[in-house]
Amino acid sequence: MTEHPDLDQMQDYMDNEFQNDLEEAMATLDRVGDILTGGSDMTSKREYTVDKSKWQEKLDEIDKSDGGIYVFPQVGRTRVRLLLAPESEPETFYHPVIRMFRGKEKTQYMAPCIVLGENDKWNMEVKYINMNKTVFKGVLTILAGGDYDLLSPTGHAIEIVRTGEGFNTQYSVVPSKDPIPVEYDQFVFEKALSEYAADLESSDRKDKQEEVKDDFSF
Repeated sequence: MTEHPDLDQMQDYMDNEFQNDLEEAMATLDRVGDILTGGSDMTSKREYTVDKSKWQEKLDEIDKSDGGIYVFPQVGRTRVRLLLAPESEPETFYHPVIRMFRGKEKTQYMAPCIVLGENDKWNMEVKYINMNKTVFKGVLTILAGGDYDLLSPTGHAIEIVRTGEGFNTQYSVVPSKDPIPVEYDQFVFEKALSEYAADLESSDRKDKQEEVKDDFSF
């Protein structure tokens, strides 16, 4: 006579195997849940934005470190000593520059200068400062007052103070208390002032063309 396994024992065995499989599956799900929960916590703690002043600091760092020939007054204080280009007369120490701002043409005024560095030492490499209308009027006001000479070898420097942002940006221009003597023979003017102005205008037009090209790129 053939013997058959007890059906109850077989059922118990199957139930135990099922329970073990279920517990193992639940443990796996718990581990996955821990991973996902940890990732969710990391995502919730991660910073995706910073204060806008931090971005402005980055822009200022770029402007200060790019080693470019042009100077653009930044937020805070910019100290420069204006120079007279070899081909210029005192009454034409500057050159107009047409630049684009928010899609509109604006006139700035360029002049050669040297810049006071963060270490309070003058960088004797000739740069070219770009002054908006407000800054330029401030410079002319100082010259018109007759108390300060800004261009001769024994002239004074100026400090451009920029505060605020966007439409609330304000500028003021003040002369240095003491003269900043310079020796013109030590300066190298590689090109005429008008050429530097034309180069900046050309660069602006090129950038604008690239923006238009990007707008129509798909």
